[in-house]
Amino acid sequence: MFAKRYGKHPAICGWQTDNEIACHDTTHSGSENTKLAFQQLCKKKYQDIDTLNTAWGTVFWSMEYQNFKQQNYLF
Repeated sequence: MFAKRYGKHPAICGWQTDNEIACHDTTHSGSENTKLAFQQLCKKKYQDIDTLNTAWGTVFWSMEYQNFKQQNYLF
């Protein structure tokens, strides 16, 4: 039902089906180029890592990022 309702929405590029990204041996998906493109997108959008941390609320889960290349967390 969720996929049927929102799957073609232009603002949605995907969704996560569990509640933790890359935690407890979760498999990373996507290619190296996709990961790098996502990191560049984040850097362009947020300009600095503190702004990203604030926007994403990372302090709540004690998962603040130190830089945009922390691949274990950003992808």
